[in-house]
Amino acid sequence: MESCLKRIFTFALCFSFFLLPLFSAENTAYLSPYPQNFTQHTLSALAEISLITFDSGDSLFRAFGHSSIRVSDPVKNIDKLFTFGAIENIDSPSEQLSLLYKRKKCKAGAARFLDVLKYDNEKQNRLVIEQKLNISREDKEKIYSYLLWKTQELNVIDDYDLTKNNCATISRDVIKLAWSTALSENRFLYDSASPLSYRSLIVSKLSTRPWAALAADFFLGSAADRHATIYDITFMPDILRSVVSVAKIKSNGETLPLIKSTSVIYTPIEKKSKLSASPRTPELVFMLLAALAMCMTLLQPSLYLLSLKNEKAITAQRIAKSLMQSFDILFFFLTGLLGLLCLLLSIFGKSKITAGNINFMWLLPTNIIFAFSCYKEKNRAIISGYFLALAYLSLFTFIFREKFIQHINPAFSSIMLITISRSLFQALSRPLKAMLQATALSRNTSAQNRLYTTGQQLLRSPLQNP
Repeated sequence: MESCLKRIFTFALCFSFFLLPLFSAENTAYLSPYPQNFTQHTLSALAEISLITFDSGDSLFRAFGHSSIRVSDPVKNIDKLFTFGAIENIDSPSEQLSLLYKRKKCKAGAARFLDVLKYDNEKQNRLVIEQKLNISREDKEKIYSYLLWKTQELNVIDDYDLTKNNCATISRDVIKLAWSTALSENRFLYDSASPLSYRSLIVSKLSTRPWAALAADFFLGSAADRHATIYDITFMPDILRSVVSVAKIKSNGETLPLIKSTSVIYTPIEKKSKLSASPRTPELVFMLLAALAMCMTLLQPSLYLLSLKNEKAITAQRIAKSLMQSFDILFFFLTGLLGLLCLLLSIFGKSKITAGNINFMWLLPTNIIFAFSCYKEKNRAIISGYFLALAYLSLFTFIFREKFIQHINPAFSSIMLITISRSLFQALSRPLKAMLQATALSRNTSAQNRLYTTGQQLLRSPLQNP
């Protein structure tokens, strides 16, 4: 089943208009685990534990940023950056895609902080912020010991999860080792009147990547629309940074801020501005496609009726027929394939936020099979009945799309209109064409009978005259 899923997803990637977004993952280029028999270290009084947050990067899967833990001690000559959620070959599209349907192993490792900073500046050129934790020396020792243990060869492997086990969530759990107050008690980001959801958080990070935002909206299931607590939404690195910036700890009966100081480690160099696509680009493209498809749907019957009376219109009718046959086969095949992907992700997806995806209810996977019936013109009840049912289902979804348990991106309204118009054409054109042909045949037969009768009368007329 896993190999079959991999083939389907890879095939879908070739036909997609967009790439799937991934969250808070890094590659393993600069990481190395500690040896198995490491020597226990102690930190001096000048040691610092910091949360390092990398801002969004240029590549798609770095659009959500990255979180790491820094341990620095000038006395012991220690300056290490501990990173979690790193995946090998994450730059590969197939590796990115496999995060949705396959358990991926992620690694933890460490490297010299300056080396990582230099590497990231060269590759991504993004904002880097450091937040030093206001914790005791004993808590620093506790965190450092855990980090050393976590990055051993036997402990570096974890199952990556887009929202439950990534770089930000593991960094959060590391900080909690020395933090008695739960994250959920800091409710400054949570508004009961307009609660946040996984979908709103993810899509908001893709505002400058409209096609990626559309892909996220499509492949995220109804589970992504549930309201997330303040603890849950810290899977986003920048939100984790905001949460810890206002968090409090208790020390000797006093309530103190968790963060002692915040500083900008690196400010990105300004780049030449690039023209970015409008966030409404997918909507515009689909609207134009829907308008063209609906116009052709109205034009085809007109050309067919005109070709019955005027031979000059036959060529135009054949061209329109050939173009729309190819369009229908491609359109229904792709929509069926996307519906199948939604169904498979909803059932077999390894990430919980893809569960309950109901997009396959209007993008029926069976479209893959019936797409090729568009090439045939035989009047079969099963074909007409299927496309008529598909049109009604799409119409129902279009009318009640705002009330569904799952958010449906507005751009898909145009796809629904295309499905409705082309499904109605496929459902009605065959019986109507058969009826017209039967009527024409009946007329021809009647004309031939009349001609035969007239001829017989003419043949008999000389014999009847004296």
